[in-house]
Amino acid sequence: WRWGRSGPPGGQYLGRELLGLADEGEGFVNISDGGHFENLGVYELIRRRTRVIIAADAECDSELAFGSLGNLIRICETDFGAKIDLDVSSIRKNADTGISKSHCAVGRISYSNGTLGYIIYIKASVTGDEDIGVEQYRSGHPAFPHESTANQFYAEDQFEAYRSEEHTS
Repeated sequence: WRWGRSGPPGGQYLGRELLGLADEGEGFVNISDGGHFENLGVYELIRRRTRVIIAADAECDSELAFGSLGNLIRICETDFGAKIDLDVSSIRKNADTGISKSHCAVGRISYSNGTLGYIIYIKASVTGDEDIGVEQYRSGHPAFPHESTANQFYAEDQFEAYRSEEHTS
């Protein structure tokens, strides 16, 4: 297939994609990371009845509402009959201090065939044990560690704060 002077064909392929009519037989295929469907990348692991899953949730979620986790739990039970039992109360922010007790929680997965699995769920959170560099960055950026992912141009201090947060988690 050759592109015309104006680049790749667009309207017809976009229309087919929007209507769910596109497939791998098309001349052009839309490739996505799947974040519009399930943001944690765990859905396919549940489909495969994986015994131990480690999920790192770094979405922008300043209220710690666990939207991606809730979506995962719902669609896995609906699509696969897999029940995920995970208590995230230790990760929720304390109303008085604004910090969490933990960065992670461990839960159980009951698959429809009777087998069991485990999920280790890690959430970007602040527990008060962060190093001085992270605390310094956070003092000037109160949304940390839930700054918008729309900003893809990190300054050095922002990059180091997130990198250091990964080491303390």
